Amino acid sequence: MAEITKKISGDRVIWVMVILLAAFSILAVYSSTGSLAYKKQNGNTEFYLLKHGGIILVGFILMYLTYRIPYHYFSKYALYGLIGAIALLIYAIINGKTINESYRFIEIPMTHITFQPSDIAKVALYAYIARILNQKQEVLPKFKEGFWHLLWPVGLVCLLVLPGNFSTAALIFLVAFAMFIVGNAYWKHLLILLLSGLILAVSVITIGQEFPNLLPRATTWSDRIVDFVKGDELDAVERLNDPDYQQSEQAKIAIATGGLFGKAPGKSIQRNFLPSAFSDFIWAVIIEEYGLILGGISLMMIYLIILYRGIKIALACPTIFGTLLAFGITFSIILQAFVNTAVAAGLMPVTGQTLPMVSMGGTSIWFTCIMFGMLQSIARGDKKIDIVQEEKLVENTEEKIEENICMEEVLA
Repeated sequence: MAEITKKISGDRVIWVMVILLAAFSILAVYSSTGSLAYKKQNGNTEFYLLKHGGIILVGFILMYLTYRIPYHYFSKYALYGLIGAIALLIYAIINGKTINESYRFIEIPMTHITFQPSDIAKVALYAYIARILNQKQEVLPKFKEGFWHLLWPVGLVCLLVLPGNFSTAALIFLVAFAMFIVGNAYWKHLLILLLSGLILAVSVITIGQEFPNLLPRATTWSDRIVDFVKGDELDAVERLNDPDYQQSEQAKIAIATGGLFGKAPGKSIQRNFLPSAFSDFIWAVIIEEYGLILGGISLMMIYLIILYRGIKIALACPTIFGTLLAFGITFSIILQAFVNTAVAAGLMPVTGQTLPMVSMGGTSIWFTCIMFGMLQSIARGDKKIDIVQEEKLVENTEEKIEENICMEEVLA
């Protein structure tokens, strides 16, 4: 064990927190997939346990491999990653696989593995934003020379993600906006960007309602918002015919009946009524089984610790790029986690956002692990950059010594 800890540096607290999230995930997924196993695997409940455990294992391998990459490479290849992600997003719109009335998935040829290109896009976009904010600091107040280089990639990615997943596009926009603030973008540009984003969101929903064939998901988005606002004002027939309302109500029942200490692992009842018990509403199932204290609050504390350590890594990083990338990654993971829990608690409309590193999934867990690996790479430090900084420090010190010697000779 001592040899392993010597080879693994980075932020050890985050390593521990990620392992705890994985442990939560395995227990919760095994319990919440009982009904799914009886429907699709003839009652073989171990099938999803082994599958999910394998996905997490691959995720940890990807996280370690990413952690071993010096973080300056993320800046070097950010543009190529962004171009590739944009190409995949366009392909998903044209020829994507339809899942849950959406076309945001791409199926890998000769396999049954599907992935969301938005997962790749947000990782590449955050790295590219950090790169541009680092390079354009002096000209950021100028729109054409500075801010435009940030505006077009964010706008393009959000527009391409939007048709299939409004909530993901909104989260990407919010994280990018937060990175702009931290990166000292001009406040007038930020205000214009925020107003443009709001106008675009309202316009897309309105156009989608008028032309449902153009944006089939727009009706779903507006219905979710209406259901959240109206809530108890819906009549009995509307409630029975509204799957999103039913999911939200079942999640609230799970949280309420779980109480402080829960019903015990594997004793969830609402998992049989929640169609997304193992993904979108897994937090509600965790509280039902483990209670508000052990399940709900402790899980939130893990994410808050990751938030604290992520900000600490960002502040300790000697480069602007590393600081901004660490902040963007941390904020993205934590924002998604709190959106997921807010939906389960009935504080937000249903969004379809999973709980990072906990909900069952394949590529979504892998890309979350990659983001954790990038964060740990920043925490580990970039030896190339550190060596350059040490050389500059030595040169400056030698110059100061020579200046002091010359001054002493003059005074003598």
